[in-house]
Amino acid sequence: ILLSATYEDSGNYTCKLSNLNHEENVWIIAQKSSKIEPLIQRYKFQFGSSASMICCNDDSEDIIKFEWRRKHGIMPYSYRVNQMTGTITINPFTLLDFGEYECVVHRQKTKLIQIYWVQFGNPDENPVICPQGQIDKAVSYKSITVIGNVEMWGKPLYYNPQMNELSSEARKSLNTQICQSLNKARKDRSLAKYFPVLCEIVEVHPITEEVLVSVSIRDEHLLHVGYHDDENQMREFVHGMFHRSYSSEMNYRFRAYTPERTKSSTKLLSNVFRTVISRQWLEVISSLSLILFTKHVYERFLFHDCKNCFPAYQTVFIEGQVFLDGELVEYSDKLSLWENPEFQELDQQICKHLHLLRSLHSTFSTVMMKCTAYAMDLDSLLVVQLSFFDTDLMAAQLPTEEEKLRLSVKRWFILAPRIDSHIHFSPYVIRPVLFAFGKVGREGEIVQYSRDFMDTKNVNNIDFQENVYNHLNWFLQKHRKFTPYMHTFEVQTYDENTKEFKTRVIDSNKELQQAKMVIRRDYISLLEKDQVQPLSKFQYRIRSFEREYSIEVENAKEAKIDISKLHSDPFFIDYQQIYFPPCLKDDDDDCDGDDIHEDDDEDDDDDDDDDDDDDDDDDDDGDEDDDDDDDDDDDDDDNDDDDSDDDSDDDDNDD
Repeated sequence: ILLSATYEDSGNYTCKLSNLNHEENVWIIAQKSSKIEPLIQRYKFQFGSSASMICCNDDSEDIIKFEWRRKHGIMPYSYRVNQMTGTITINPFTLLDFGEYECVVHRQKTKLIQIYWVQFGNPDENPVICPQGQIDKAVSYKSITVIGNVEMWGKPLYYNPQMNELSSEARKSLNTQICQSLNKARKDRSLAKYFPVLCEIVEVHPITEEVLVSVSIRDEHLLHVGYHDDENQMREFVHGMFHRSYSSEMNYRFRAYTPERTKSSTKLLSNVFRTVISRQWLEVISSLSLILFTKHVYERFLFHDCKNCFPAYQTVFIEGQVFLDGELVEYSDKLSLWENPEFQELDQQICKHLHLLRSLHSTFSTVMMKCTAYAMDLDSLLVVQLSFFDTDLMAAQLPTEEEKLRLSVKRWFILAPRIDSHIHFSPYVIRPVLFAFGKVGREGEIVQYSRDFMDTKNVNNIDFQENVYNHLNWFLQKHRKFTPYMHTFEVQTYDENTKEFKTRVIDSNKELQQAKMVIRRDYISLLEKDQVQPLSKFQYRIRSFEREYSIEVENAKEAKIDISKLHSDPFFIDYQQIYFPPCLKDDDDDCDGDDIHEDDDEDDDDDDDDDDDDDDDDDDDGDEDDDDDDDDDDDDDDNDDDDSDDDSDDDDNDD
C-alpha cells in the first residue's frame, strides 16, 4: 500500500511470487489519477434582464436533484431552478445579484460542485454549452448491478412488500445487512479504509425474492488492483473480490446482473406472432408440426431462460374487508405490523383463499401468482399484492400492460363463483393513480385560476406546472426518497370553492409502492411533515393525497375547472356528478358493476351483455375482450366517474 502517493509514484512495479515448485512475476500497474480541476464558468447579464445559467454535469442517470446556492450572501429575490436540466433563471436580474454562485449536483453516491461567476456585461459572450473535463473523476464511483439470494441464519429471505418502499425501515434494515455482509466478505479488507465499497438495494423481486443490488467502486480502486473501468472488467473484479459463504448469520449469494430483452421488442414480437398466427388458427391447425415448431421456436426466443436476469413481472394491488366465520376482521395493534404472527396467519389464510379462486378460473389457473398481504389499511381494508411473471401472462394470452392487466384481474373477481368457505373476501382492484390536493402560494399570496393555465404553450402555464412539480419533487424526495416522473405529473383541475388545485402525481403500481403511497394510513404521517420548501417563494400547501377511487362526493355535485383540457370559454365550469348509487338488482344479469353510471356509453352495456351471454367462453378468451371492452372506461381518466367502478364492483361482490 502506497500511502500519500504522488504523481511521481506512478509507474510499473514487479512483485515476485515463489514457492518450492513455482516462481512467477506479477506486474502491478499504478496509473496517474484522472482528476481534472474544475473550471470557473463566467456569465454576464444586463440589469432587468432574465438571467439563465446552465448547471454542467456528467449526464449521469443517478442525479437526484440540482441545488443552486450563493457563495456569499443570500439568493436573488426571484429565481427558479429547472430540476430536469439544472438551469437557474433569475428574473429580473438586479444589481444585488452579482457575485459567485455554486451549483451542486446531488447524485446517489456523490455530489459535484460547479462554480459560476456572475457580473455585468454583454450576455452574448456567455457560454452556451458546458466545457469538457469539469467532472472530478478521481472521487467518482463506477456502479455495477448484481442479483442474488439472501440467506439469514440459513433460511431464505421472505418477501415483505415494504422492502420496495424507498423510505421504509424494512428496506433500510435489509440494505444495511447486505452491505455489512459484503464488506465483511471482502478479500481486500486491508484496503477497505482507503477504498470503501458502496451498495444500495435497487429492488426486491416479489416472486423469486431475489435482491437486485447496485455495487459502487471508486475508479482508483479498480486502477490500483490492475483493472480498467469498462463493464466486463468491473464484473470480473466484483465477482472475484468477495468470499462466498463468509458469514453464518447472513449471506448474499450474488451473480452479475444481465438485463432482460427490452420490453418494447418483446411486445413487438408478441404482437407479430399473435397477428400472423392467431389463437383460433392455432386451435384449428395445432396438429401441423410446422405450426407447433414455429410456436416452440417463438416461445424459446421470447421466454428465454436467463439465469442472471431479474425476471420481468407485473404487480396488482387489491383491497377489501375480510370476514372470518361471518365476523369482520378489524384493525388492531396485533395486525398493525407485518412481522406480527397474527398478521402472518391472516396472510396465509387470505392467500390460500385467493389461490383457490384462481384455480377455478380456466385462464388465471395456468398462471403462477405470488400473493402477499401488504397491510391493514383504514376502514379495516386489507391490501394484498398479487404478482405475475410477464412470460406466464403472455403464454396465457393475458396482457402485460399494467392497466389492461388490472382490468383482467378485476373481471376475474367479478365473475368468481361463490365458494363454501369460512373466509369471505371480495376485493376490488386498486387503480394506482395518486392525486394531491392543495392551495398554491407565491410570495405569501394564494394563486388562483387563470386562463393561461389552459394554454399548454403559454409561459405562465409552463412556469406554474414546473413550480408545482419542483415543490412535490422536493417534498417526496425529502420525506419518501421518491422522485415523481415528469411524464406522469400534471396539474389537472381547480376547485373554485376551496381554491385548491388537483395534481396527478403517480399512475403506476411500482411507483406507488416505491413512494410508500399504497397504504392510505401512510398519507397521514406524510402530511404531518414540513411542507415549506427553503429558499422558495413558491409553495404548494398539500391538504390531502387521494387514490383515484376515493375521490368521490356522494349524491353531490363538484364545481371545478378542468385545466388539463383546452376549452374555448376560460370561465367554463365542468359540473360533474361524481358518484351514482350502485345497481341493487341481484337477479339482473346486466348488473355486474360496470354499468352503474348514467353517462356510460351504450357500447359498454352491450359489451357487458355479450360477456354475460358467453360465460362459458369468458374464461378462455374474455381477458382479451376485457382489454377492448374497458378501453372506454379509461378514456375519461380526468373524470372521476370511473373511480366509482371499483367501489361498485366491490359493493356488488359484498352484496
